[in-house]
Amino acid sequence: MASVKEVAKTAGVSVATVSHVINGTRFVSPELAGRVRDAMAKLDYVPNLVARSLRTQRTHSLGFITADLANPYYPAVAKGASVAAAQRGYHVILVDCDDSPVVEEQATTVLLQKRVDGLMYTSITTDSAIPGRLRDRGTPCVLITRRTDRRDSLHVGIDNEGGMIEAVNHLARLGHRRIAFVRGNPSSSAAAARIKGFEEGLRRNHLVCEPTLICDGDYREASGYRAAQYLLELDVPPTALICSNDVMAFGAWQCLAQMGLHVPNDVSLVGFDDISLSSMGPVGLTTVRSPTYEMGATAANMLIDVIEGKALEHKTIQLAVELVVRDTTGPVSDASQGRE
Repeated sequence: MASVKEVAKTAGVSVATVSHVINGTRFVSPELAGRVRDAMAKLDYVPNLVARSLRTQRTHSLGFITADLANPYYPAVAKGASVAAAQRGYHVILVDCDDSPVVEEQATTVLLQKRVDGLMYTSITTDSAIPGRLRDRGTPCVLITRRTDRRDSLHVGIDNEGGMIEAVNHLARLGHRRIAFVRGNPSSSAAAARIKGFEEGLRRNHLVCEPTLICDGDYREASGYRAAQYLLELDVPPTALICSNDVMAFGAWQCLAQMGLHVPNDVSLVGFDDISLSSMGPVGLTTVRSPTYEMGATAANMLIDVIEGKALEHKTIQLAVELVVRDTTGPVSDASQGRE
């Protein structure tokens, strides 16, 4: 097996430079770091991670506990975190908790047993005690999209409320007066912000917020289907429907098609997140775009900065969102007005 000295000789650098590249203990220029990695690959050199962790008291591993990998939104966030972490010499251990607080607790325990240097969560609920416990034991964590009531938590999020206001404004400009909403998991802070934005959007456009036009969802396709079925069977159904994420919007879309209704001629439809599927079909979904990859990368860099003792400029970072208008929204038609 090749040695560190052989790697240094092949790369034309010092042993200390090789050590800094492997351990991430000091900045090394991209050019030199690339030479070191090329030399490691050429010599098939594999660092002794156990010895390194004993020496540095770090494993250079990060835990990432996500809400639901079946939802394309979360793998996109995890990808951003993994790539950013790798660029700084860390690797990410990804765990899916299937939106279960029990599994989330178990996953946290297992990752701590693996001695990860820090944790990232997209699954956290507003009443979770996990961030507080991690803080007490000195393990840093960053919450992504969702957050708890603890204001001292590190958090990377988006402007959920502003994005939903823009969605309502768009539909109101098209002449829609009866706009329905399918909200997400009530234990999620993101879901709470989105319904707040929906209600504020209605208020700004002088529209009445009718309780019968707000349905519960759980971010999964089936709940979007059920919500659309209920809403379209009302005596006075809505002419437009906003879902708290794209996955539920696809479920609603399927229901509308099976009921013989055309999108957007009969019902306009808006999602939230802009997952890759939203723009891949012949008919694109109007949605609010979340910077998923950037969120993951920002969270990983924030967490690594804390692990390495760097001062944070901000403990909370809120990234901008963007309304993306595609094919599923249009003006109120005679057909939809006739159903009011």
